Amino acid sequence: MQNRIDVVTDDQQLLELAALAREIWQQHFVPIIGQDQVDYMLDKFQSVETMKSQIESGDEYHLALRENEPAGYCAIMPNEPPKNLMLSKLYVRDSTRGTGLGSRVLDVARQKAIHTEGSAIWLTVNRHNTQAIDW
Repeated sequence: MQNRIDVVTDDQQLLELAALAREIWQQHFVPIIGQDQVDYMLDKFQSVETMKSQIESGDEYHLALRENEPAGYCAIMPNEPPKNLMLSKLYVRDSTRGTGLGSRVLDVARQKAIHTEGSAIWLTVNRHNTQAIDW
């Protein structure tokens, strides 16, 4: 399987990312937080406009492709204290879970931390998202 992870830089990638986010959130999070909250989160935090604004303010989005199809993504935010990074998003399609793609996406954040001489990477996870916590 051919995998690659691209830095998101253009509107086409943002459209692919938003569509992937919608798919992943509908499949994975509706049972955890309900449809109304998923709709809110998609509109507020996973929309093209929001992601574009975040990129313009210094966040990085990375789109993971498996056989040239969008399969996962992450967002990395510079954080305080300086040199810490927040992994604000890390999601992969159900069909790619258990294939190592999530670990490859996480490696993007690790490499960013090394490159910026970062001392920590952190993220938050919904306490009911046991699959992510176990991973």
